[in-house]
Amino acid sequence: MLSVDEVSRTFGDARTGEVQALKNVSFCLEPGETAGLLGMNGAGKSTLLRILATTLKASEGKMSLNGLEYSTEGDEQLNEKIRHHVGFLSGSTGLYKRMTGRETLEFFGRMSSMEEENLQTVLEEFIARLGMADFIDRYTDKYSTGQKQKVNICRALIHGPDLLILDEATTGLDPVARLQVTEFIKKMRNPQRMMMYSTHYFDEAENLCDKLLVLHKGSLMYSGTKEEVLQQADCASLTELFTALANECKI
Repeated sequence: MLSVDEVSRTFGDARTGEVQALKNVSFCLEPGETAGLLGMNGAGKSTLLRILATTLKASEGKMSLNGLEYSTEGDEQLNEKIRHHVGFLSGSTGLYKRMTGRETLEFFGRMSSMEEENLQTVLEEFIARLGMADFIDRYTDKYSTGQKQKVNICRALIHGPDLLILDEATTGLDPVARLQVTEFIKKMRNPQRMMMYSTHYFDEAENLCDKLLVLHKGSLMYSGTKEEVLQQADCASLTELFTALANECKI
């Protein structure tokens, strides 16, 4: 289980002083569940996901993943243990231009101490499921945006993480590539794996996610199933909900 309890993050700003990017965020995610993280730009989504991936420390609060406690005091040994159980794809993830897709995935699999036979089995499964055979042995600097993102997602999944974190995984993809990627993500669900899925596409959140977490100005405004979130917000649709949040920002 992923447990997040009263997590906050404050950044220093030279002009305005301290900025609180996250404010006392709490939620739980059970094995097998996928949570859709929704919010406008600046809501705190990427900050939260980076904290869960251990690339950023929380200022306050407690977190645990399947009984392993996150460190907020700079204890890298604790966070290193967490990283073995986490797969993370950020919006700015890049690929090594002088490596092929296959070499990239083999490199990260070996870095995660995967046995060679298991690594090759998983790799071939990914190639087949995402239709990557035509480009997997080309250098990644020749890839389209969709091809790069397919390899990036496989890189986050190659070691079989308990928690998969995807930050806007389909942004910039054409409709066909977006469909292929979301179908692959759907197939990667299993009873043990938890997923945190950040997106601006409401249809992806509805089709991929068991529950929704709506962040607004750093606070967790609504959480639950789509129906529960809409009931909490007294809205008929996610579009109506976010139109109300956007109008609030203009006031």
